[in-house]
Amino acid sequence: MSGPAHSKVAQARRELGRAAIFTVAEAATLLPMADPEATAALEAAGLVRLLDGRRVVIWGHVLDWIDTLTPTPAAPRPKKRAPARPFVDPSGKSRGARRDG
Repeated sequence: MSGPAHSKVAQARRELGRAAIFTVAEAATLLPMADPEATAALEAAGLVRLLDGRRVVIWGHVLDWIDTLTPTPAAPRPKKRAPARPFVDPSGKSRGARRDG
């Protein structure tokens, strides 16, 4: 299938989200890598299924697989505040920790 009818089918499948079933070739085009590399990755991950003799993938399984490959970014840790340094006035006397305000 090609042309306008095909694009409508593809759009409908994308709207299905995780429930969409794509051919291996269609799924490969949606991944951010060259199609042969994407096809090999889908096969190596065991995501390719047979549906009436056709090789397909369930998009939700692809998304789950991608989640296992990319760690969730950790929240940035708050920076440790350096301890206050004693204030030494020009005369050389220490007067404890300097406090602003």
